[in-house]
Amino acid sequence: MKRRAARVRGPPGVSSSRMLCSISLSPPDAIEGHAVLFSADQARQITRVLRLHDSDEVVVLDGVGAQYRARLVVEGRGVCGEVIGPAADCHEPARRVTLLVAPPKGERWEWLLQKGAELGVAAFAPVVARYSQPGTTVVKPRHREIVREATEQCRRLLVPRIEEPRPFAAALETAVRRAHSATILLWEEAGASDLAATIRSTLQSGDDDVTLVIGPEGSFHPDEVTLARELGVSLAGLGPLILRTETAAIVAAALTLNE
Repeated sequence: MKRRAARVRGPPGVSSSRMLCSISLSPPDAIEGHAVLFSADQARQITRVLRLHDSDEVVVLDGVGAQYRARLVVEGRGVCGEVIGPAADCHEPARRVTLLVAPPKGERWEWLLQKGAELGVAAFAPVVARYSQPGTTVVKPRHREIVREATEQCRRLLVPRIEEPRPFAAALETAVRRAHSATILLWEEAGASDLAATIRSTLQSGDDDVTLVIGPEGSFHPDEVTLARELGVSLAGLGPLILRTETAAIVAAALTLNE
């Protein structure tokens, strides 16, 4: 028997009845004037999964940073909405974190995407590294749906972007060229250079965005580490234990977002 996910209570004095469901719209022109247009899949989600009804209120997100309170209009299987005012229910982290990662297999990649979105990761950049396992570096429609649903569940304002897979070297060079951005490669042989200290140094230099580079199960090839050093990428570790790709990615993201 499946169990419902536990809900975290809001701050004291805030009624749970006022915690409105959020729905991410795509494309942004799904809002026309005061009318909100939901896709067929969203209509099914609203009525069958969320079990919302006619005249219930939700928060709709336009995908580019705006949010509105809307009243549902349910007629049979059709669902639309009417904007009734601005909303301030959903939020984004102050720091932008990108995970440049060699994806693990199957469900572990999906788990990484879901938990990364819940934490506040802004973008996922899957890469093919030297030791990547064949067939793991893929982006499917299901992956984008997982990220969208996680965004709505944790009340984020923006849906994280999943970039198309690229070779490791090309993706790393692109990351390094971004202005006001720091790139940190997580490596088990980084020695005394721990991630928390590296992040603090990064913030002192004024960089607002951070790209965290996470390798595959077989770690990085020595040539990939050499390339990172040549490009000026910082190297950091997460302690003496060897972590799985998805564990390292989530731990590193959490530390970076909350440092």
